[in-house]
Amino acid sequence: MGTAVNKPGRSELPRHIAIIMDGNGRWAKKRGLIRSAGHAAGAETFRRITYYLSDLGVEYFTVYAFSTENWKRSEKEVGAIMALLKKGYSSKGARRYIKAQSRAESAH
Repeated sequence: MGTAVNKPGRSELPRHIAIIMDGNGRWAKKRGLIRSAGHAAGAETFRRITYYLSDLGVEYFTVYAFSTENWKRSEKEVGAIMALLKKGYSSKGARRYIKAQSRAESAH
């Protein structure tokens, strides 16, 4: 069963939240899973965070999801990460967030 979270008032929220997605491969390895399973879990977490921040009304959300060092990984792993990034960016949650923030900016 989920935990209830009290939503802060609008004045208590930061305007901009940024996260660095790191450690998904290590998370998977620790659980005996393949690295791509960790990347998929990270993508699902990104999706949930996007919905939550949109619901809260956070104006800006920045995600650092791929560093220059990630290019040193195998072509297969880089391709899998890029596919997840593309899917996440075009997901319903991301579109919902972008649309909500566009409306908020138009109102200013």
